[in-house]
Amino acid sequence: MDSGFHNYSIQMAFTVLALSLSLLVEASNPLTFVFLLGVPVLLGYTTYISKEDFNKATLTSSIGLIFIPLGGLTSVLAVILLPLNVTVSFFASGESFRDFYSSTALPLLVVGILAGALVGGYSFYDSSFENTVQETIVQQGADRTVEMMEATGLDQNRTEQIKNATYTNVIITENYVVPEYVNNSERPDVPSLRQAFRDARDDIPEMVVERSEQTDVRTTVENTLEKTVSGRIPVISFVFIVTALYALQPVLGLLNAIFSRFFRLVDESISHS
Repeated sequence: MDSGFHNYSIQMAFTVLALSLSLLVEASNPLTFVFLLGVPVLLGYTTYISKEDFNKATLTSSIGLIFIPLGGLTSVLAVILLPLNVTVSFFASGESFRDFYSSTALPLLVVGILAGALVGGYSFYDSSFENTVQETIVQQGADRTVEMMEATGLDQNRTEQIKNATYTNVIITENYVVPEYVNNSERPDVPSLRQAFRDARDDIPEMVVERSEQTDVRTTVENTLEKTVSGRIPVISFVFIVTALYALQPVLGLLNAIFSRFFRLVDESISHS
């Protein structure tokens, strides 16, 4: 299995399989993430056939570039899979489970740095792309923040705090105004004044809450995020991509080691048959 021209056809088949299965992945349905297993299957096979030296058959994974026009996750994988597969073949060595596991660590880091530099550099020179990335970061960040506030009830606590604070201010104002009015007015109409303040205890807190809701929490979060990321998109893009890709190492490395061992067992069984 680890030598011969059939490696080229198997590499092509696994590449097409991995990218075809990625079309079935839906971000809203975590169960569909199982269709991403095609990626560690390809990398596991690459690791096994490259355990002694770089295998040129990995270059045939370039067939995956034809999936780029499909867009979405499949397009991203099509771009990343070729350099990742080739660098895995370059860095792979040894036949132990630990060797198989670590064979994806440096490739993820290298590909992350290349992809981060490419996206960061492009956003630096193309202001429209930078603005698109910035808008995406701001909108996604605001969405997650609002969802978290709704889930934890922080928005309700904020409303109650505003009501309580306003109610207290109305009472304090009443306790100050009424005595002053009685002492300085020739014909004080205390019952009417008291009634006005009683109405104010109910009406004013509601009015304040309504006005505060007009200044939407989402808008506030968006403005804060925009000030934070503005002018820093190239750096943020670079750091995020490198970190995100390398963060996959624990899972990808484990799956890669499992499939590499699987292909070794298959190869041994074929050799002994």
